[in-house]
Amino acid sequence: WNNDFPWTTTKNNSAMVALQSRFPRDKVVLTAGYRRDRVEINEATLGAERLPRATNLHLTRADRFVDDTITRFKGATRTVGAVVTPLPWVGLTYNRSESVFPQGNFRNIFGRVLDPIEGTGHDYSIRLNLLGGRLGAAVNQYRAVGANQFQPALNAPKNQVANAANGALTTLRARGLPLPGSVAVHGITLLDTDSRDASDFVGRGTEIELTGRLARGWSVSINLSRNRLEQSNIATDVNAFLAAVKSEWEASRTTLNDTLAAVATFVRTRDGTPQRDFVANPATFADVYAYSVSVIDVFNRGTGKAPFTHVGEMANAFTSYRFAEDAPSVLKRGRVGLGANYRGPAVIGYDSANSDAVILGASSVYLNGMLGKRFPLRRGQSLDVQLNVENLLNNNDRLPYSAATPGVVVRSILPRVRQTWSLRATYTF
Repeated sequence: WNNDFPWTTTKNNSAMVALQSRFPRDKVVLTAGYRRDRVEINEATLGAERLPRATNLHLTRADRFVDDTITRFKGATRTVGAVVTPLPWVGLTYNRSESVFPQGNFRNIFGRVLDPIEGTGHDYSIRLNLLGGRLGAAVNQYRAVGANQFQPALNAPKNQVANAANGALTTLRARGLPLPGSVAVHGITLLDTDSRDASDFVGRGTEIELTGRLARGWSVSINLSRNRLEQSNIATDVNAFLAAVKSEWEASRTTLNDTLAAVATFVRTRDGTPQRDFVANPATFADVYAYSVSVIDVFNRGTGKAPFTHVGEMANAFTSYRFAEDAPSVLKRGRVGLGANYRGPAVIGYDSANSDAVILGASSVYLNGMLGKRFPLRRGQSLDVQLNVENLLNNNDRLPYSAATPGVVVRSILPRVRQTWSLRATYTF
């Protein structure tokens, strides 16, 4: 195969069957489902031979693809559930699922396609229909166990470790020395930074919902949720790589051909040598290993605890009022709404001085507003106008993002919700 760009194809096949049984008067409904997924990742760049006098020009392939390396995954999802309605105003629900879901063509640092996500979940709920149907309430609870779950927060430390390690791997290649077995066995020469890493999770949570029309034209919606996550096997591939090279690199005095800026900063701070010249006195493989461990150790401290950036509590509320035809002319056919979004404090670090206890950031509250009105026109036509404003009070306070010690914030981020507005007009004819 010869072409100008990486040759990658993904083929997905899915088959599903669903069953439902209803007992007299629908007081008991049983459900069951089964889905089987099959994925083939056809990645020709993993099977190639170098062309003579090949260059690194990005628009010219330096390889001739002689065979495709195909990765195949199969996974099945099974689910069973029941809905019981003993009384017209109360319903009970249970659902259990087991899933194995392929992650497409996303790869790990070794250039291998990620293992499928595996999970088992249990959901319980009770739903109430009160006040003659004007008020609905529900309480939902879940418990879940997941393996090989992609974690976006691991991208930064994964890339930091990979870039530092690639400096050492490049040095070994330039000197004609053998690469670590954990790298060579995968047929690669550098760790892949365009990759993902994963962790395992155990989660549980509760959600409360209230919705209703308590009076003519007045509606209310409230949602409260609290969830807990505990993680393990954090950054599986990065930690596996560091464990594999520990015996060779941890005390190695072999110097690097080129010292990464981040490694240089780490060594200068650690050794108290701010003026060290890394051209005349390069960093060593031991320095690369120590730097990499220091990067990933911040996240490894979360073992058995909530993951970095996790938010445990959230709440949303919205209420609106629609004015009827008999309202004063200014308000007739109009509507107004006000909402609030609460986001609890996120995990921003782990306190090494207190058994790696979770360090929480700050919570935030944002208000949203809505104004609307319908204008009737001739011949049954109408014009409906609505203005929506998010972050009504323009709350732009920065939120803590990372910290190593409680009360000492290292990095902050801007709020997730910036003040925005939108105006919508709908013409009906």
